[in-house]
Amino acid sequence: MSKILSHREYIETYDSILGYDHAVLYTKDRIFCGYFIKSPLKERIAKEFNYVADDDESEKLFKAAWMISNSELILNYVNAELYDNRYHTNDLIPEYPDEDLYRYTLYSGRILFIVHYIEMDSMHYASDYDLLLYFENGILVKTEEIQKEYYIPLPIINGRLDGFPDPEIEEDHIPPQKKEGRYVNFDDCIKPEYRTYTCANCSYHADVAGFTQTDPDGTYITIACKNCNILIEAQSEKLSCLDLDSNCFILEPMQPVCMRCNESNYESWDVHTTNCPKCDCKMELTRLVIKPNDLDMDDIRII
Repeated sequence: MSKILSHREYIETYDSILGYDHAVLYTKDRIFCGYFIKSPLKERIAKEFNYVADDDESEKLFKAAWMISNSELILNYVNAELYDNRYHTNDLIPEYPDEDLYRYTLYSGRILFIVHYIEMDSMHYASDYDLLLYFENGILVKTEEIQKEYYIPLPIINGRLDGFPDPEIEEDHIPPQKKEGRYVNFDDCIKPEYRTYTCANCSYHADVAGFTQTDPDGTYITIACKNCNILIEAQSEKLSCLDLDSNCFILEPMQPVCMRCNESNYESWDVHTTNCPKCDCKMELTRLVIKPNDLDMDDIRII
């Protein structure tokens, strides 16, 4: 039987610290799940810890989780690893309460919210738009829908854009060619849904899916990195292009790497077949991380 962790114990042992901030937006009739392109904590952490952050936050050295409910920006937790030191939520945000979520009123500005999926009536739907969110002192005052765009790189072969016919050839005479890659129907997407798995022996835990998940951004698998001895999500396929005629997107394979060490020394991980990367003992599901219908605003649900 695994130990049930308090919220403070959880945030002090949370192992995912790289990349975009997770975010969930609650409205009257739907729930939006995705991530922030820019963290509301970026300027604060940069100033207080003398941290120089890149404009691209996909591999930034801290990660937070946010909720927006009743138009309020609420901080779930944040962790960082700066200058070889590990920082937890109360180190970074001293005013954060020990056993509660925290309404963060210090942020004013706008953030691009990349929407992975929308939940309505207990069903998940792919989103064809993202949201531009405007905050004043931690209050959401305005939203704008931004249509998603997919940029398809076109290789140049012999000085010409590959895929375009020569001028003297009638386009109607060119037989259609099936693009290489794995075709995935938009209706068959497996929406991102993360859980916390905890080792019954050493109490190590991590937020991962525990199964393969696919959406138009690509395919992600859960791996156990043998260099870092952690569980982490890694991308195994990336978007090649869209085939709107068949309501599909096309994925091409890529080599999965650990986002922490940037190496491919790993084994695929599944809670039913693979053990803890720290001590090789059994891990159990102990917490739902992104499961909006089960998420209590007053406390993080513990299974």
